[in-house]
Amino acid sequence: MAATDHSALAPQFGQTAVKAVTLNATAANSREIKPPGWARRVSIRLKTSAGADEAGAVACEGTDGAAIDADHMPIASGECFTFTASVFGKASADGGSFFVVADGASSVAHVMYEAEPRGS
Repeated sequence: MAATDHSALAPQFGQTAVKAVTLNATAANSREIKPPGWARRVSIRLKTSAGADEAGAVACEGTDGAAIDADHMPIASGECFTFTASVFGKASADGGSFFVVADGASSVAHVMYEAEPRGS
């Protein structure tokens, strides 16, 4: 499975963008997501393919299609996980990536990217 590349995604209304990403067909295998360079905050909510709440995890390192890295942050079922992504677009030549897994197969990650507030 190839990484989901959002690097060319333009912000809506100048501040945010939201995308739904279908995760790996094998439960607990990661999906690499490449965020847009303008994103400074990322929020993730996991749902099953039927729309029910799902648990999972997010990691800063990993391999697309492989088991999640041991150093990860759990995402509780029904929760939205938000992290500051100030290094995206700055830390590496490819703009950086993050890796998401769900406890179930073919779940969906709803990902919201936010830019820095205007005037900051």
